[in-house]
Amino acid sequence: MPESNSSRSKRPRLTEVGEEDTTDDRPHCRNRVHERVSHVAKLLQKWSWTFPQLVKHWSNHNNGARGKQRARKIVDILRVFFTDDKEATIKDLRNDPITIDVIDVATTYLVQGIRAEFDELRRSSTFGRWKADEDFKDIDMSMVAKELSERAPLFMNLMTELASNTIAKSNGFIRKEEESYLVMLASILLLKSSKDTANHFARMLGLYLQHMGADRRTIEVLDGLGVTECAITH
Repeated sequence: MPESNSSRSKRPRLTEVGEEDTTDDRPHCRNRVHERVSHVAKLLQKWSWTFPQLVKHWSNHNNGARGKQRARKIVDILRVFFTDDKEATIKDLRNDPITIDVIDVATTYLVQGIRAEFDELRRSSTFGRWKADEDFKDIDMSMVAKELSERAPLFMNLMTELASNTIAKSNGFIRKEEESYLVMLASILLLKSSKDTANHFARMLGLYLQHMGADRRTIEVLDGLGVTECAITH
């Protein structure tokens, strides 16, 4: 027998991740949430699906003309667990080993993304293999930072968040920061992970400092820190 319009209208709707959650702690609201979750659980059992399968298919559903909706849905899911409820997540991490696995999955996803960005940077003229065709003093750091933001947005966002002044933000004062330190961080990590194919920026800096009169010991210390690649010729 076909469903009536009234019965369809009463069917619980699974709230899209990222939509505002209007539920609260009142008993009737908690019961409503329980009913919705139970309804979804029964459907999964009927379809012989796991919850990860549901999430996977939902992320691919209505993906948009350019295929960008899937990425947005994934971000929304991660935001629910790691941003909106970050204090609870950190508290759980101390007491629940399962949360450690969740953090590990998210970390792996982030690291793989940044490694892919680094592969792109190794093919760039600024961070790639050393070529003696450019002088450090001729480099426009603002343009290098722009290139970095275009080729490595994940890395840029992560480093910017880690380095942000949380005290200033809490006081309502946010100062525009220079991005040169992000270029230096990228160069250090690229040189560490792939010295022979990502040494252009570090060697240019070493040669420049040497030309400006930096002594051998200074260059060796910076080389040891990964800031420069040793290029001493005297």
